[in-house]
Amino acid sequence: MVEKKSRIKQAAISLAKSLGVVGLMNVQFAVKREGSEYALYVIEVNPRASRTVPFVSKATGVPIAKIAVKVMAGETLPEQGVITDPVPSHVSVK
Repeated sequence: MVEKKSRIKQAAISLAKSLGVVGLMNVQFAVKREGSEYALYVIEVNPRASRTVPFVSKATGVPIAKIAVKVMAGETLPEQGVITDPVPSHVSVK
């Protein structure tokens, strides 16, 4: 599971860099088991916020929209004190 999540995260980062996205980006992936491996497919990519942003902000306690606006205005994540990904100690269901 951890390997799958890491692969999805790296794919999203690669997409954002390749597309030159600064700020929020919504990516939908499909994961298909192929034998003992998993194939990763991109369904769609939208360089905008989605309705998921408020949910994730509430679940993690991180003001994602506020941070993204500052990034789009030129302030880096480290300049905002964002140096790690939020890892909640709980499960949130949408």
